[in-house]
Amino acid sequence: DNCMWRHDTGSSSRAAHGLRLVYETVDLSDYTGADVGGELFAHLYGDDNAPIWLDSANSSGMSVMASAQTPGSMTVRYTIHDRRVTTVRLTGASSNESLEDKLDSTATFWTWMQSIVDGTQIVGSSINEAGLGFQCGWIGYFGYEMKHAEKVLGCAPSPTRIPQDPDRNNNSERLPDAQLTFIDRCVVVDHRQKPPRAYVLALVAENSECASPAWIGTLGFRRHDETVDWIGRQVDSIRLWMSHPPSIVTGPTCKPDVLPMEPDMSRAEYVEAIARAKQWIAQGESYEICLTTQFRLSLDQHRARIRSAQDMHSLYASMRKHNPAPYGALLWFGDIGAGVASCSPERFLRTLINDKNERWVEMKPIKGTCRRMPRPTENVAEWERDDEQRAFQLQNDVKERAENLMIVDLIRHDLNWIAHQANVQVPRLMAIESYASVHQMVTTVQAQLRASVGDVGALAHCFPPGSMTGAPKLRTVRLLEELEPSEGRGVYSGCLGYFSAHGQADWSVVIRTAVVDHGGSRLSVGAGGALTILSDASAEWAEVETKLHSVLPGISQYVSSC
Repeated sequence: DNCMWRHDTGSSSRAAHGLRLVYETVDLSDYTGADVGGELFAHLYGDDNAPIWLDSANSSGMSVMASAQTPGSMTVRYTIHDRRVTTVRLTGASSNESLEDKLDSTATFWTWMQSIVDGTQIVGSSINEAGLGFQCGWIGYFGYEMKHAEKVLGCAPSPTRIPQDPDRNNNSERLPDAQLTFIDRCVVVDHRQKPPRAYVLALVAENSECASPAWIGTLGFRRHDETVDWIGRQVDSIRLWMSHPPSIVTGPTCKPDVLPMEPDMSRAEYVEAIARAKQWIAQGESYEICLTTQFRLSLDQHRARIRSAQDMHSLYASMRKHNPAPYGALLWFGDIGAGVASCSPERFLRTLINDKNERWVEMKPIKGTCRRMPRPTENVAEWERDDEQRAFQLQNDVKERAENLMIVDLIRHDLNWIAHQANVQVPRLMAIESYASVHQMVTTVQAQLRASVGDVGALAHCFPPGSMTGAPKLRTVRLLEELEPSEGRGVYSGCLGYFSAHGQADWSVVIRTAVVDHGGSRLSVGAGGALTILSDASAEWAEVETKLHSVLPGISQYVSSC
């Protein structure tokens, strides 16, 4: 057995404390607008001070809408440099309830989090409708620096550099290295159904006096009648919203100037790093190195500081308007003045349970990107021919196909360690998927999970995303620490998503994402690309700019409106 991924598949941890699901569905056939997810979120959580939104902005999946400051929720934060876990109940008051602790020498945050997820599962039946992945549970992110957490890059603690600055995670600086919120009530919109359907979900606590740690016993509603009352109010609010649709605010109509953002590595420095990377590749140290840099923007200089959840919502709304994506996300944590607005097109990993009660894992790495031109109002046929040619050239590009195949081999290797009978499949290889601003080359890799591997363990074993490191993973990650600035990638290149309370998970790769920190005064966007021996420095920098410009118009639009 791999040394850390065993988890309790029996009932002992779930018997000590359990959560029962209560829900009601709402048919959204009376909705007459064009953006059910965006408008319903604004109606239900537009005034919330700690909103959480997993947003299928292209209406291809599901959207989860919730708040991080309900009485039955809890937020867990972890910092690498001191191995400190903080549990915070976000009450909306200036003094939130919090408890800090350090992990003991035998635990890792991954194994600790696996025990917490195991202890916050639904008792009894969940929703029978196939494919409703989230039924309350944990939503959050694992930043790229979680690669330093013990036993991620091997069974021994990683010898790679761990940030030691004691102030790097204070309230005025960067986000925690990992942050997850337990969602005890939410609204899930299933866009795949026509018309779409909303599920209003809530959890009722049972056997709370037996919970371990004790704060788990405070999660969820205390009484069934309170749960039913909250669900009823939400259902009534949704139906009232459909019968009286709000007026749509279109926002600025002028096209803003694209803001200049300051890179951590200049073009010249990035080109120099490419040369070093290619030397290592030629020497056999690696065969693919995913080099990245961060682009920074001082929001104070533009009088656009993010001061509230509503500011953060406006930023994300502008980004998703220009670049809708299947794994969009909005997170805001006002107590630390920080948030995440993501328009990610890439699934990192999901786990699901099939009709045979088998647990499967699926990963969808993206390697290969080319820009799409904006669709014109005239000469559409010429544009379509050009667009098809761009996709065709991407699909047949020798370098891009090599990059994709290398990461697929890395992922197959990662999954072999946790797959049942080492059964790993590749049902789609190098397929082209098209989004608002880019074409991408995407492969799908699947495997049946071993019974001893939990959802947290599966994610940890495959972390960080191979599409953001290169291959072989361990050696390449160490090389990247010599190439990239010492501040690290932060949330960028990590993953964002959920562990559901009914035993499934879905996580995206944090790309095409704006991270707001430094008390709401700084905005950062990461971008990069995979390097091989065939890489051309000018083409690689152009790819970095292509990825940056997929989100920059939306950011520029927001700043210009402040």
